[in-house]
Amino acid sequence: MDKTVMTFQKNSQEEVQAGIQEFKGRHYASVRVYVENDAGEHIPTKKGITVPVELLPELARAVRLLADEAVKQGLVAQERFEGRRE
Repeated sequence: MDKTVMTFQKNSQEEVQAGIQEFKGRHYASVRVYVENDAGEHIPTKKGITVPVELLPELARAVRLLADEAVKQGLVAQERFEGRRE
């Protein structure tokens, strides 16, 4: 069962998709860049990260630490991280 949980536009030609995927009976968490092909379908690129779901807590912690550091350096406003979950 593949499930995309969030998509956001990276730029005018690329979007980022985050989701859970199954491959050969194992589950993975994936954050990957997609581009639109000539048929209008979004296809994955090599840009991104895929880890076994067992490592998802470590990935989440890394992203939280990156967010904290970006706020600390004034690169991103704290309010951008405060919002409802979708």
